[in-house]
Amino acid sequence: MQQRIRVAILATSFGRLVQAVGFQRHPGFELVAIAGRDAEKTHKIAAEMGIATAYGDWRELLRRESPGLVCVVTPVHLHHDMFLAAVAAKHEHGLGVLPAHRLDDRLGHAVADNQA
Repeated sequence: MQQRIRVAILATSFGRLVQAVGFQRHPGFELVAIAGRDAEKTHKIAAEMGIATAYGDWRELLRRESPGLVCVVTPVHLHHDMFLAAVAAKHEHGLGVLPAHRLDDRLGHAVADNQA
């Protein structure tokens, strides 16, 4: 059996409604953590969805977890810093980073893929 990719999601709205559900339904992924700006809300969402770990600070998630994939689903103006942090985590945790294709190269969707 193929090893499942450990996934962390940064955001609790669209991330919970779309991304989390998709990752949970796919046999190749294991959704291990979610981060949102409201810790109490994020812990409640994680409990409801069966996500093992919840964080009120996405930076803490990147410091503590070793996901093979980081999915940023926040408002676009927040993507840049999160993407750069995921790239930095790549060096600490051995992740690869695959930015989404965008017209504005200064912004990226943080997707770290351990198969890069």
